[in-house]
Amino acid sequence: MPPEMNSSPRPKEGGQLFAGWVLGIFLITAMIIYVADAVRRSRTTTQSTVYRELALNVAKAGFEEGLSFFRTHTGGCFLTSAEAPLNQDWIVPWPTYPDAAFEPQADNTDFYDNISMYVSALNVTCAGGIIGDIPMDQYVTVPASTTDEMTGSSLWGRYVIRRQNVQNWSPGPDTATVNTDIDACHDISAISSQSPLGSGTRWSIVSRGYLLRLPSPVTTTSYASSLLGNPAAFTGNNLLSAPLGYYNNQPFLLAQARVYGELTRVNFNVPSSAVMVPYAVSTTPMTLNTCEECSTSNAQTVILNENAILNGTGGYALTAGTGGSYIDQGSAGNLYQQNLVKMSPSITNCFPGQTWGTLQKIAIQLEPAGGSIQGYYGGIEQLPVFNGTNAVTNESFQTQVNQPAFYFLNQSITLGGSTTSGPVLSGVGLCIIKGNLTIPAGNNSTWSGVLYVEGQVILDGPTDINGILISETGIELGNAADLNKTTVAYDGGAINLVQSLLKSFIVDSSSIVANQF
Repeated sequence: MPPEMNSSPRPKEGGQLFAGWVLGIFLITAMIIYVADAVRRSRTTTQSTVYRELALNVAKAGFEEGLSFFRTHTGGCFLTSAEAPLNQDWIVPWPTYPDAAFEPQADNTDFYDNISMYVSALNVTCAGGIIGDIPMDQYVTVPASTTDEMTGSSLWGRYVIRRQNVQNWSPGPDTATVNTDIDACHDISAISSQSPLGSGTRWSIVSRGYLLRLPSPVTTTSYASSLLGNPAAFTGNNLLSAPLGYYNNQPFLLAQARVYGELTRVNFNVPSSAVMVPYAVSTTPMTLNTCEECSTSNAQTVILNENAILNGTGGYALTAGTGGSYIDQGSAGNLYQQNLVKMSPSITNCFPGQTWGTLQKIAIQLEPAGGSIQGYYGGIEQLPVFNGTNAVTNESFQTQVNQPAFYFLNQSITLGGSTTSGPVLSGVGLCIIKGNLTIPAGNNSTWSGVLYVEGQVILDGPTDINGILISETGIELGNAADLNKTTVAYDGGAINLVQSLLKSFIVDSSSIVANQF
């Protein structure tokens, strides 16, 4: 009879089974820990991403606040000729530095008392920068002693736009590389387009955005009741600097971002006269109806034919060296505006701080309509259609000619002799033509403002220009065969309107750089 079999596991097999159980439990535990850590890290990453996005939104809000300041600042954010440095020569007293023209005041910042400073160079008191605080969330609590609700926020956004508070330019040695604050607002007119120092045609702005957590909700931005105005909570005890990561052993700075951008505007430097053409020195006395300030070789700079009217009323004299105005109604001969500054027309001279390229960019960035002035860029197809609708802009004639506009036409323009349904050079504002301009008889063009032409200008009736007509080459007005007059008349009001509209700062969108930290 065979022996009875023992069904219980052998000791060796039981030990292996136990080890397998332990290993399985360990692996399951490790997996749970790994998954929990992955979830935690994912949650932390998501939260960090949200924080950085919020900080970026705060920085963008600060940039918009800075843009608003530059657009509305009554001082214009530029230095006067008496204050602006002319060169690097040593002079006494030293002029102020270009960046000093940025002068935020008490109503531009939440913490003026803490950062106000006296600027002796400009003899003004201004803030060291612009600080704004924004509640990012809100809690509602009901105190035990009352039924009144109290609202407050523990998550705050702060934007800071710094001023260059240390002189970073001086006659003699250039101190910019040593003292320039990279996060401050800077007048870069002379750097970007060879404008005079301090002319204020182009500024750079940096807006720093911070996301902060306060220990408990607060209902006010007053520095007396929160950390927001406590210098000890900021780097270097300076409210204009970055907040500390931790303050009083508690997290304070959650995320930060930086937005950099450049602003530009169009400055004008034109004489008070109906026309402006190339200047040449004359060595012989000038008389009425001759080409003033022109040499014999340049005597045809301005030609008045029959049916031409050149009206300089209200501007410089149109006769040799005498005051007053002149209206020519058809006499044959040549006439030139009395240009007291002896300046030939060019983009550099007439629009300080700009080039053909930068003006073109401004016109493009003003598209589409939405501001106080509309931009148009291209060729003849951009011009309004007389008694019709423009197929490119989709605007009616009345709409297009009645709104202030900036046309940058990058080619020669030759209009048709019939305007039943064709393009006309009509409107209000600034028109720049990179080429020649020819308007034949029968085209009802009417422009009010500044008309700048690189090439030759030939205008027949019934063309009507009010403001100033500028040509780098020459101007011929009128035609004996015209049935209507060709009129160019000085209009200071029309010119001032164009200046006021284009002196407002415009953001150069290609310069915007945003970073998150």
